[in-house]
Amino acid sequence: MKLKTIQSFIILFSAVSVLTATACTRNDPPPYIRVKITDRADNVIFVNNFKLIYWWEERNETPYLEPYHLSTKKLIIDVMTPLKDNPRQIKTTTRTFPLQNIKAIRLNHKATGFDLLITTLSGEQFEASNNFPKQLKKNPDSGIADSLFFAAGTVFIHGSKKPYKKSFNLLKDIQILNASSHPETDQ
Repeated sequence: MKLKTIQSFIILFSAVSVLTATACTRNDPPPYIRVKITDRADNVIFVNNFKLIYWWEERNETPYLEPYHLSTKKLIIDVMTPLKDNPRQIKTTTRTFPLQNIKAIRLNHKATGFDLLITTLSGEQFEASNNFPKQLKKNPDSGIADSLFFAAGTVFIHGSKKPYKKSFNLLKDIQILNASSHPETDQ
């Protein structure tokens, strides 16, 4: 009888620990970013506590894929810059932009992906590809098998808070409306 009681207690304690740990990890640190997102069908939605999720799979010398993801409030992209000597050729460099320093991200969809046009709060514009940023790779010798970029956060639908997550493949425009030190609590 005592053994079953102890086992039940251990199971209950483990379940409560997992729930508590999950709840704690859902509290994102500031800044809390509010955005207006327009998708490719011209639907508009306002997203609170906005962040980006990078998801990718790396392949090593074995046939097994290793999946990874990064949730961040920074845009990490490969910026394309024309060469001064030959403007028809470009130089690609990885750049990191804190989301609170960005005014807008526009996605120009093509047959094989998309390009991004980033406008900063200071008015600078950068053109970027949808190439996966190599600096995120866990193993420098591995290859990227697949990758996706997601916009994520929370939305209010009919008065209730719901999670939001959409692939950049489905989006057209992201406008950063504001960044604050307090999370949005209502619409």
